[in-house]
Amino acid sequence: MLYWQGMAYNLFLPGGIGGDAYKILAYSKRTDKKAKTYVLPLLADRLLGLAAIVILVGVCMPYLRDIEVWWQINWSILPILFLVVLVYVIVLKWFHTFAKIFWKSIGQSIVIQLLQVGAVYSILLAIEVDLFTVAALSIASFVFLISSIATAIPVFLGGLGAREVVFATIFPMFGLASTEGVWIAMLFSIVVIISSVPGLFFGFSKD
Repeated sequence: MLYWQGMAYNLFLPGGIGGDAYKILAYSKRTDKKAKTYVLPLLADRLLGLAAIVILVGVCMPYLRDIEVWWQINWSILPILFLVVLVYVIVLKWFHTFAKIFWKSIGQSIVIQLLQVGAVYSILLAIEVDLFTVAALSIASFVFLISSIATAIPVFLGGLGAREVVFATIFPMFGLASTEGVWIAMLFSIVVIISSVPGLFFGFSKD
């Protein structure tokens, strides 16, 4: 219920950070501990989630078409490994309490992102966008994952609009119609909004 409430708050506050702020306050109120006690766990959660996204972006890179990247094929594994090591070092230094669950958290974050990518594929199938080749699916995954990073930037309310901007900007770079990209992003945003609605009702509950 608390997670759902956080999703609902994310719809109305910039950058999708409202849900985290609400959870910090809710934890503090329910446990009589200071709010700052819960800042580090939520920052660690964000960091691991971002790392999972970037890892998946790196996995997509070798399969992208019509884009030149120096490490695109033979060297794609190196920045992925470097990122994992870098995040692990950061966790050890500033979030050492969570080091023992590092790999489990990374794995869970990757699964969550893959489920979202699966939702995007379902949208592609629903609107009959012709993207079903390895390269094209990698492009859709790549752009979606980049858009997920953009939605965390505190500019747009709840990240709404950021995803559409990313799809409209990057899709044409691969020779794909920006209108198709915007439709995909809009439909995904609608799914997120619908999924967040129950949190509004939980928010008004006495419990």
